[in-house]
Amino acid sequence: MVTDLVILGVLNRARRHGYDIKKEIEFEMQNIDIQYGSIYHALKKFKQKGLVDEVEIEQSDFGRPPRRGYALTESGRAEFRRLLQEAFTEVEFSGNSIEAAIHFMGDLAPDQVVSLVQTRLEKFNELLVQLNGEESDRAEQIIRRNKEHKPANLTPEEQQNWEQAQKLIPFLVDTSDNHQRYLIKGEIYWMEEFLADLRTKFGMNENNHA
Repeated sequence: MVTDLVILGVLNRARRHGYDIKKEIEFEMQNIDIQYGSIYHALKKFKQKGLVDEVEIEQSDFGRPPRRGYALTESGRAEFRRLLQEAFTEVEFSGNSIEAAIHFMGDLAPDQVVSLVQTRLEKFNELLVQLNGEESDRAEQIIRRNKEHKPANLTPEEQQNWEQAQKLIPFLVDTSDNHQRYLIKGEIYWMEEFLADLRTKFGMNENNHA
């Protein structure tokens, strides 16, 4: 669902080539990782379903054919809005490796589990420090980059969507970063409780000795 939502969302702003979609995701959506293969597979699927059309993005120089990419159809916009609305209400915890690890923790010695969780806790604390210390001008960098890579031949609807997206970027970046802070803080809080519970259950002190 995430892959489809992100790709359709990028195309809802403006027509793009697969490479441009990947670069926009990398530059603007730091916490989302979608590989080139997944992007091109999705675009092929969207075309078969009538969600996108192949269109001219910009003229090429030196007599080469115009550069082509993909633009949303009305069906594609409807599907994007459906996925977007669904994403705001979805509760999804699957795919988290720590959930699987918990179920198999009995295969490790208690002190090893404690040591591994402590390492994970340190990494999350580092992530929080890194996030809090990031440059405050990331939104301006995204807006500047988007202007430099704005595709040509936009329809009036695409032009309106693109302009609206640029206006919202500062708010969206702050909201996304704040969401990540809360997720990281939640993991830190849970790990601290988990370590305390482990030490209590196995009669361990702060130095992991039983």
